[in-house]
Amino acid sequence: MKKKINYWRLALQLSVFAWLIFIFTKQYWSDGYKPDFEAYCPVGGLQALSSYLYQGTLACSMTSMQIVMGIVTLLTIILFGKLFCSYICPLGTIVEYFGKIGEKFKIRITVTGLVDQGLRSLKYILLFVTVYFSVTSSELFCKNFDPFFAVASGFHPDVTVWMAVISIILLFAGSVFIRMFWCKYICPFGALSNIFKLAAIFIGTIALYSILVLIGLSIPWFYLLAVLCIIGYIIEITKKESKYAPFININRNSSSCVDCGICSTKCPQDIDVANLKVVKHIDCNLCGECVASCPVEGTLTYSKKIKSLWFPAAIVVVLIIIGMVIGSQFELPTINEKWGSEQELANAKVYEHSHLQNIHCYGSSKAFMRKIRNVKGLLGVSTYVKTNSVKILYNEDKIKAEEIRQIMFTPSRYKIKNLTKGIDSLKIITLGVENMFAKMDVIYLKLLLMQHEGFYGIETEYGCPVKVKLFIDPNKNFTEDQLKEIIETDELVYSAHKHVKKVPLKFEIITMDKQTGSIGRRNFLDNMFKPFYQSSKKRLKLNDGKPLSYYDLIIKGLEKPIITRTLPYLFSHLSCLKGVVSLETCMREDEKVVLRVKFIAEKNTLDEVKTALFSDTWNINYKDGTVKPMPARLALKVKK
Repeated sequence: MKKKINYWRLALQLSVFAWLIFIFTKQYWSDGYKPDFEAYCPVGGLQALSSYLYQGTLACSMTSMQIVMGIVTLLTIILFGKLFCSYICPLGTIVEYFGKIGEKFKIRITVTGLVDQGLRSLKYILLFVTVYFSVTSSELFCKNFDPFFAVASGFHPDVTVWMAVISIILLFAGSVFIRMFWCKYICPFGALSNIFKLAAIFIGTIALYSILVLIGLSIPWFYLLAVLCIIGYIIEITKKESKYAPFININRNSSSCVDCGICSTKCPQDIDVANLKVVKHIDCNLCGECVASCPVEGTLTYSKKIKSLWFPAAIVVVLIIIGMVIGSQFELPTINEKWGSEQELANAKVYEHSHLQNIHCYGSSKAFMRKIRNVKGLLGVSTYVKTNSVKILYNEDKIKAEEIRQIMFTPSRYKIKNLTKGIDSLKIITLGVENMFAKMDVIYLKLLLMQHEGFYGIETEYGCPVKVKLFIDPNKNFTEDQLKEIIETDELVYSAHKHVKKVPLKFEIITMDKQTGSIGRRNFLDNMFKPFYQSSKKRLKLNDGKPLSYYDLIIKGLEKPIITRTLPYLFSHLSCLKGVVSLETCMREDEKVVLRVKFIAEKNTLDEVKTALFSDTWNINYKDGTVKPMPARLALKVKK
């Protein structure tokens, strides 16, 4: 009995969904696991590859694995067709099976003619926009609207909500009413696949562009992208077929065909297979539904001879394995910046440093580069987010490796917990700790010590190994073995945002000085306090040293960075009052940390200051002189 379902394809589609469900639910039952949904799609790898080729940088947390999988996907399209769309893409599967709902209720239509041609332009426009902004920003622009990323990540901050909502509606509702709506008309990867499926034209256009650039013409890269999009669109709406590639197509043996038309009916893309000798239609993705449904054995085959339904599925599996193997063999730098002269770079030395927790994405890599770029003797930097490591090029005559290490180091201090009443001083123990260098290492140590009684503060200073001061309850007498057991633990387990996280640790105590001394209560609090201060120098000068009025407000968690980062916006808002001269955080004699607004009483009353402070809208002053409202970033309330 002839099978009416392509079970090989169905198995792959279900496997993809099972895997996605697994990685989505794993974050709830596996401590410390956090899925990186942007890294699971080869389309993201292709966008990252485009920014790497143009700027030498990788988007977001993309690695060589995503790049290689993207390249393998493109090669698959050229050689074998749009197998990714048919066998792997979860959106393609959703579109196809939601279309069956419309078919069952007889509300699904196939768009033809000018409407079809006009709608097909949308995916090429979206392809141009997506690639352009991905290349120029080194961020994956598709995250703004990708329905898969939006839903899977729970609307990650990188998602533009209105874009994603529209995409989700188009994906589901469009699929029910219009045959393969998303794939045919919206998906930018569908447009890119069609361009690569027209391999001869694609290669020819690239070659022509390269020749023009080599002979001296300055042609922006996005002109090439625009031309490819236009050519792809024109060929799609005129011929709707690829002439030279892919090398595998559905073939129909007319001599054994009984003209039942089932193959045309079963085709998800509505291709008239029954009246074609070779299916080269641009929409064909070798799904094999026509082959599976044909009642006559051997009438429909892959490239004349292959009639086994497992053949395209096997190609997909083999190529995925090849891509994963190759991608695991090397790592591309997230950024690879050089600013030294050619002569300096030719003789440059390389300083390498690994296990830097602050190197985890494109943004953090650029921040690291900005920190070291103006240092005399440094010539360039490459960062690798997969291994959290850096390679720094330097001139050995101007700077030494030890100096680079010291420049990279950022001293840190953190209060672990609030001092309890009755503690007038703290004992200081100084440790030399290996594998503690980045700021995140100190934060992890802080979280680790929070789980034990007696620790109130931590401070780090540069050294080899790094010098770590622990501020401890004087009544706690930790032995060396106890401190080693606490700090040299292999794993940190802590709760964050209702999830349990696990972080591997490699701290090693090299030296220990338990007789460093002590510090008084107030000195400790002042040492740990990180004040914020912003003022209008012009207003202070006009006030000519006269006493200022002030208003103090106690805010829970005021010292946390998430709050202090909003204070410049609040000061900009308060500056709309002509009498406000400064905004600061300070510790009063009663040890309470307060937000203090200083103002000139002759120009503004206390009630006016309070009204502005507790407003639901902040009016922000911009450098060009404009004032624009924004929702208040802090929900401030009067403390009674």
